[in-house]
Amino acid sequence: MPVKPRPKAIDLFAGPGGLSLGLTMAGFDVVGAIEWDNAAGETYRHNFDHNSKQRDITEYPPSEFRRTLLEEGRLQESETIELVAGGPPCPGFSLIGRSKISDLIKKGEYGDSKEFRHRFIDDPRNELFREFVKYVNEFQPNYFVMENVSGMTSYRINEDPIVEVIRTSFKGYDVRFRILNSADYGVPQDRKRIIFLGNKKGLAEASWPEKRTQPPKTAGGALADISSTDLSKDGRGKPTSHWTREPNERDRVLFRFIKSGSPGGSIGNLHIESSEPRQIYGDIFPSKWNSHLKPAFEEAGMRAWKYGRHHVQSVSGKRWLMYEQEGFKDKMRRIRWDRPAPTVVAHLAKDGYMFIHPWKDRTITVREAARFQSFPDDFEFIGSMAAQFRQVGNAVPPLLGKAIGDEIIKCIQ
Repeated sequence: MPVKPRPKAIDLFAGPGGLSLGLTMAGFDVVGAIEWDNAAGETYRHNFDHNSKQRDITEYPPSEFRRTLLEEGRLQESETIELVAGGPPCPGFSLIGRSKISDLIKKGEYGDSKEFRHRFIDDPRNELFREFVKYVNEFQPNYFVMENVSGMTSYRINEDPIVEVIRTSFKGYDVRFRILNSADYGVPQDRKRIIFLGNKKGLAEASWPEKRTQPPKTAGGALADISSTDLSKDGRGKPTSHWTREPNERDRVLFRFIKSGSPGGSIGNLHIESSEPRQIYGDIFPSKWNSHLKPAFEEAGMRAWKYGRHHVQSVSGKRWLMYEQEGFKDKMRRIRWDRPAPTVVAHLAKDGYMFIHPWKDRTITVREAARFQSFPDDFEFIGSMAAQFRQVGNAVPPLLGKAIGDEIIKCIQ
């Protein structure tokens, strides 16, 4: 019997390719992608046998993308795109993005916006879903899947719930949405995302993927076998991207006091000490400055004093100010080894203080973050360390993409 060709798909706002990888694992032939970020596009092109166009999708008509696919032989005139997939970035919908934008508005540093509590942050990127709609209108796939942050469920456009605005924007399609947690589908991370599933009217609806019956995978389980692997200075080696920022002298002392709340335990031959009780940055500073922190800094050969604010100075003369309590209570947090990791975010490109390793006094590496996202070790990231962290934090977990793709494939076949 001749082999049935795999259904073709395209990936919009593709990032490094997490969703494309998951859909490929499910059986789709992803024939093209669009991503404006250069480093993410380079990563995509490095890992897939098809191109990712580095274009601003607001200035890249879907008819032009179709023409490109035809010219490159990725799509034949007689063939159709069965699935359009993607995750339009919407920073104003995420808790991190909303907090940052609201803070800028309060400071008068965010355009003409005055109302920092308004329900729909005025950021043009929040309406990039409309570009996704244009591509669905052009390609007329039988199915589409759109991913976004779960925070968008509380937002409105002109008093209409944003989710309903999106749902009703696709003409000729039945559209449903649901919040899925990646931890329910084999991803060692607590990551909730809203998923929109659409099918042409009259076609079978794809089922929502069923949750795994096994216990969720844990952060510790994802990291155990590389916990003794030397870190890379340049991101090379095996596995690649096993690099992170070197903790400074102040942080090496502070990290010892940050506790995850996890009990002691073992993963195979690896024994993990208790990290109880839970302590985040706000639990140790400033309340434990005199009793614990100042003595610990001095024991490490450093100076520590208060003159207005709290200061720390290394032997070499390098000085740091302690983060003040207001706004920084959860500045530093350690990951629990016995539960799924917390949501991996693009802010890791700035610092990893909220992602301190479960049992090492350092922040997690790019590869460790990628494992939390369910990327395999042979998936290689391109760019600077900050660019790689950003790509990983913005990506769709491949195993979540596969779980969704599996259900759509059933309908197509």
